Amino acid sequence: MLNARAPAQVLRIGQLVGDTAVGEWNATEGVPMMIQTAVTIGALPMLDEEMTWLPVDCAAAAIVELAGVAGNGHPSDPAVDLDTVYHVLNPRRFHWTRDMLPSLAKAGLEFERLPTDQWMERLRGSDRDPAKNPPIKLLEWFESKYGHGKPATQGGGLVYLTDETRGRSETLRNVPDVTEVGFVGMMLGRLRKHWANVG
Repeated sequence: MLNARAPAQVLRIGQLVGDTAVGEWNATEGVPMMIQTAVTIGALPMLDEEMTWLPVDCAAAAIVELAGVAGNGHPSDPAVDLDTVYHVLNPRRFHWTRDMLPSLAKAGLEFERLPTDQWMERLRGSDRDPAKNPPIKLLEWFESKYGHGKPATQGGGLVYLTDETRGRSETLRNVPDVTEVGFVGMMLGRLRKHWANVG
């Protein structure tokens, strides 16, 4: 891109979740489908994973800031290192079982907490009709992540450095807590509406 004199940057986008205004999240993605198992099989897994969910409106604002549109430096400025990869994700990690499961429960979702292998067994034995049990459509994906022989501890995967990104994005310096019960409740409300419309 340098030869074309077109400024370019590399942005790596993490897991996006519903926006901070209405909590809309694509209900057919893996995590919303996993959350739906609280309704379809009455349980959620006690994953040993850390996550970095970022509300989609925060991601959009951060991308605008990183592009220099918000007036905080244009990619063609000499101060901007074109070799830097900007990680657009929530710099505050949270733990699924210690942080998200309690928030889901406080937001009114009723479910049994099961060790991941027991949750998988219950999912495997659940109704195979995707009209009645939409998460069953992702059984193969769940198997690849959490099925037979998978380690109980997944950790949080890679830890991405966000110092450079936060340095250029006020939005990422001030990301709201996605495990806050009000946000989780708003997100659940939108998911429940979707579940009611398709089920």
